Amino acid sequence: KLARLGKSQPSFAFSRGWPALVRPPHGRRMAAPGASGSAGAGNANADGASETWELVSKATDEELKRRRSPILFAACTGDFILTGSCRPMVQLWRLGEGEITHHGTLKSIAAPTCIECAQDQNQVAISAQNGQILLFDLREQQRAATILPSTMAQATTVCFVGDSHRLATGGCSGKLCLWDLRRPHTVEVEIPPYLDLNGAAKEENGEVGRPSNPSNPSKRRREGSTEPPETPEVSHRISSLCASHDGQLIACGRDSGYVALLRLQTLQWVTGDVEAHMKGGAVRSLSFDQRSRFLLSGGDDSNVCLMDAGHWSSQGRKPCVERFLAHRKRVTSLKVSPDLREQLAVSTSWDGLVKLWDYRTQRLLCSFDEHVPSPVTALAFAPVDGRFFVTTGGDAKLALFARR
Repeated sequence: KLARLGKSQPSFAFSRGWPALVRPPHGRRMAAPGASGSAGAGNANADGASETWELVSKATDEELKRRRSPILFAACTGDFILTGSCRPMVQLWRLGEGEITHHGTLKSIAAPTCIECAQDQNQVAISAQNGQILLFDLREQQRAATILPSTMAQATTVCFVGDSHRLATGGCSGKLCLWDLRRPHTVEVEIPPYLDLNGAAKEENGEVGRPSNPSNPSKRRREGSTEPPETPEVSHRISSLCASHDGQLIACGRDSGYVALLRLQTLQWVTGDVEAHMKGGAVRSLSFDQRSRFLLSGGDDSNVCLMDAGHWSSQGRKPCVERFLAHRKRVTSLKVSPDLREQLAVSTSWDGLVKLWDYRTQRLLCSFDEHVPSPVTALAFAPVDGRFFVTTGGDAKLALFARR
C-alpha cells in the first residue's frame, strides 16, 4: 500500500536472542554492548591505550586440509610453532618476518594428546595416545626422542615445572606424576587425587570439602530404604595441567569440572578440589598469570573462571571462584599473556572465536573470527614477552596475531 502511494517503506532489523555483531576491517568481529563480558571498546586494551592486535599471517597444513582433519594442539617457542593432529607426528613451523613457513616434522609413535615447550625454548614434551611421553631437543631435531616409560597412570597431558628439569604428567587415573628429567627413566613421585574412596574430600585445617561431584538426584538414597547409599560416579581424570611461573605450584583440572592445587615444596594438595566449572564440564585449560597469583581456567560449560591461587596456597582455604560466560560453546584453550604490563588473557572456543579479555575486570577487549565456521582448537603465546600468539583450528589453519 505504501509502495502504491510512493512512500518509502520502513525497514526493520530482527534479532533472535543474540546481540548484533559488528564486523570491522581485517576480518575482526567485535561484540556489541551486552555480549558476554563487558563489551564496548572492541580494539582497545585493558588500560585504554590505543595499542591493538591484528592478524599478520596465516598458514595451512595442506595434508590435513585434504583429509578434512583439524589441527588439535599447538605450542610455541621463540622461533618455532609446533602443531599436532590425529597423525603420529608433530609439525614444526618457523616464524620469520611475520610469516609462518613449514620447517620439518618430529616423528611420534602415536598421535599426540598434548604438546608443551620448556622455558629454555629447546625442550619439547609430547604425550601420545598410547600413554607414552616423548622428549625432543629442538637443537638436535634429527636425534631420536627420549621416551619415558609408560606407567599404570598413562599420561594424556603434560607440563614443564620451574627450571624445566621437572615434568608433570596426568591422565585417566587421576594421579599426578612428577618426573626428574635428569633421571628420565623413573617417576620422582606419584600423587593420588586428594579425594578419598567415598568421593568426599578429606578433612584439613578443620574444613571438610564437598564430594568431587555432587550426587545426582536419581542416585540419592530413597527415604526409608535399607540399601546402602550409592557413591556418585566421579571422574578424577586429569584433563589439564599448569605450573606457576615461580615453580611453587601446580594446578590440576579434572573432567569433573574441579580444580586442584599442589604445593611442590611439600608435594601436598592445598585443601580439597574446588568446583570451578558447573554441570560437570571438564576443565580444558589452565593458566597462571606471570606473578603466579591468579589462576584462570576454561571449561566445557563455556565459562572462564578466575581464582586467587596465591591466597589459596598461603591461607590454605578454598578461594572464591569468579566466573563469567566467555563463549557460546565450550572453551578449548585459555592463556594469560606473559607481558607483565597488562592483564590480558586470550580464550578460544568451539564457536570459532578468539577473544581477548582484561581478566581482572572481565571486560571483552576484542575478538577475531578468522577460523569461523570451524572451531578454534588451540592457542599458544610467544614465551617471555608475549609479543604474538598463534591459534589453530578445525580448518587446518594457523593464524598469527601480533600487536599493531
